[in-house]
Amino acid sequence: MTETEEQKGNEGFRTLRTLAGKEGWKKFSGNPVLKLGTEGEWDSGTLATMSVLKVGDTLHMYYEAGVKGVEDYQMGHAVSTDGIHWEKDKANPVMPFGRKGEWDDAETWDPFVLYEDGVFKMWYGGTGLRNGKRDFQVGYATSHNGTDFTGREQISNFANGSADAGVGDMHVVHDTKAGKYYMYYRDGNYAAPRLFRVESANETDFDFDNAVRLTVLNEDEEYRCPHVCIDNGMWYMYYGFKYKARAGYATSDDGLHWTPQNTAVIKGDDPEILKIAKDLYLLFYCPTEYNMGHKLGCDIRVAVFEGHLDTLASTESDGRRLTQ
Repeated sequence: MTETEEQKGNEGFRTLRTLAGKEGWKKFSGNPVLKLGTEGEWDSGTLATMSVLKVGDTLHMYYEAGVKGVEDYQMGHAVSTDGIHWEKDKANPVMPFGRKGEWDDAETWDPFVLYEDGVFKMWYGGTGLRNGKRDFQVGYATSHNGTDFTGREQISNFANGSADAGVGDMHVVHDTKAGKYYMYYRDGNYAAPRLFRVESANETDFDFDNAVRLTVLNEDEEYRCPHVCIDNGMWYMYYGFKYKARAGYATSDDGLHWTPQNTAVIKGDDPEILKIAKDLYLLFYCPTEYNMGHKLGCDIRVAVFEGHLDTLASTESDGRRLTQ
């Protein structure tokens, strides 16, 4: 986005600069920006993993939510013109449980959405009940209006050996120069670290059997929720730590080999970064006292940063900021 394009944008995005931190992420004082539904609604128990994208001057957020906090997630949609005030889609949940007998008939979760060629492309997790056991897989669906998704195609075939196994935390990068889609995800069928990357020439033909396992240099804790972006030729990954109530970020030259830059960039979980302008970013996250919404009461919050990712520091850091 050029400065001219931003100047033509709505007032809400320009107002974000008044809320932004200059040395690190500054949490919005009015958090949360997306609240629980009222009692009896489908999203009254917890909100969790979110995906946020910008289409024109409108921000779209896709998120998982439920009543029990786990095992009843469905996915909702909300829109905003400033990143602070959000309106939930009246059609929610836009990705409900699949029909009985389908691969995602028990739960839908972990959405990630790209907007390309007039199409909202969603990768997501689906849970089915098979012989009394929960089966976790990856799916793909599309929409032309951001609300009505069709397709709901299962694109993985994981064995899922235990209740804690299975894929999750999907994030997709479309490297148009390389002509490939890269999916980053966590696979619970392995001991920590559990992050992998798999590639495809299109949206669905990922060969998960040949996925590459990722590590973050010198990190010995279990990390997850990878959110990866390419900015000015550098790869950035924001990620959370299991039960550690903090998020870190690492950099890479190739998207495979990662070096941590700050292991406590913000106190929060499930970090989701969105670039608004060439030097303005939003970071959506869950509060520290919740484990990705697996506890009742979790909501969605935002922090703002004005600057460039390659110089990012953090006022929230616990002192473990790394330098090279």
